[in-house]
Amino acid sequence: MKAKNGGLISRMAGHMKLKMLMKAKTAIFFTLFLILTMISIAGVAIAHSTPVEEKKSTTLCSYIHMGRYDYVANLRPNILYENQLTLHPGEGTLYIRMVKDLDIDFSYEFSCNRPADIETEFNSISVDLEAPGKWVLQVENVLENSGGGSGELSAEFSIGVAWLNGLANAIEEETGTSSSTYNIII
Repeated sequence: MKAKNGGLISRMAGHMKLKMLMKAKTAIFFTLFLILTMISIAGVAIAHSTPVEEKKSTTLCSYIHMGRYDYVANLRPNILYENQLTLHPGEGTLYIRMVKDLDIDFSYEFSCNRPADIETEFNSISVDLEAPGKWVLQVENVLENSGGGSGELSAEFSIGVAWLNGLANAIEEETGTSSSTYNIII
């Protein structure tokens, strides 16, 4: 009888081990299922909370704007430029004692590829005389604000260099400075 009881206890112990092993496997699978479910829920929530957007750029019109500046320096008879009486941009250095006057042409145009009411606005076109690093003086407003207009602006004017030279000499006498270089800033 002892042997029967010992076999019964041994079978009961094996049966209990099997139940515990089954419970452990079930707990592992349940935990894994719970983790995967939480990850899936988080993924679905993120996917549905991100708004669906499409950015699209459409060119409605194209435009260009261009300014053109040109001058002609009218010279006194001279040795340096072999008595050439005019200089254009890039043809040489303008020396104040050789230049009688400057004829200046400035134009600006704004245009676009679609019909439009274009209005330009500007403050002024002015002429400044400068002794670099020493002084700057606004000597003249050539064109004041027109209060708007079409997409074009054009101005032609002349500057008397002898007058500017006299002005520079007067300023140097007042300030006690002298300069070998002057700039005309337009």
